[in-house]
Amino acid sequence: FRNDRNHPGLLATNDITSIAEDVQGRIWFGTTKAGYILDKSDYSIRPMKDIGEQGVSFVFRRHNGEMMVAVVGKIYHFSPQGKLLYTYSTAPGRTDAWTTSFAEDKQHQLYVVVVNDDIYRLDEQQHKLKGLGWPYSMTPNYIAADTVQGGLWVGTWGLGVVRYKKDFRRVFDTVGEDGVDTFQSQILNLVVDQQRHLLWVTTMEDVYAYRIQGETLEQVDISAVLPEGKKIIDY
Repeated sequence: FRNDRNHPGLLATNDITSIAEDVQGRIWFGTTKAGYILDKSDYSIRPMKDIGEQGVSFVFRRHNGEMMVAVVGKIYHFSPQGKLLYTYSTAPGRTDAWTTSFAEDKQHQLYVVVVNDDIYRLDEQQHKLKGLGWPYSMTPNYIAADTVQGGLWVGTWGLGVVRYKKDFRRVFDTVGEDGVDTFQSQILNLVVDQQRHLLWVTTMEDVYAYRIQGETLEQVDISAVLPEGKKIIDY
C-alpha cells in the first residue's frame, strides 16, 4: 500500500511513522502528513478525518481498545469504534515538542512522553494530561511499563534509563552527563519482557538486555542469541 503512479493519491506521503491494530483488526497508521485506517476485510484505506492534514507521531491502542493518535501539540482519543472522544493539548505553541510513546501501567493508567517537554499522566476523570515534572535537562524519549512489579522505565536522549515509580531516579549513573559512551545513553526504544523480566534497550550504539532487579538493572550477556555487530530492535 503506497502512493505511486499506479495508486496516485492513496496516501499523502509514504513516510510511515507509527502503526497499531485496533480491536476490529483494522490497522491505524500515521504518516508525516496525515493519519489513515486500513480495513483488512476489503483492503480499503481511509484518512482519519479528525486528524486532517497533520503529521502523526505515534498511534497506540489501550487495554480497553480505545485508540490514541498523537500529532504535534495534541493527542486525539478515540473509542474502539473510531469515534473521537476527547482531545488533549501537549506543549501548545511549540513545534519542537512531540509525542514519541505511550504506556499503560498495571492499573491501566496512561502515560505519555512528549520530547523536549515532560512525561504526562492522563486524568481520566478530568480528561486532562498532567505533567509529572521531568527533573533532568536531557529529554525523555521512550517509555515502557513494568506490569510485573509496577512503575515505568524511561529511555532518555543522553541520560540512559530512568526509573519511575513515585518519582524519577536514574538507573545508569555512569553514562550521559558523566561523559561515558554518549551513544549508549541515547535511547531509541525500550521493550519489557514480562515473562523473563528483562528490559531490552535499543540505543544509538547497539542493543542491550538487562535483568530487572527491583529498582535496578543488571546487564545480561546476549552474545549467544544475537549476532555480532551493531543491532537494533523494535516492538
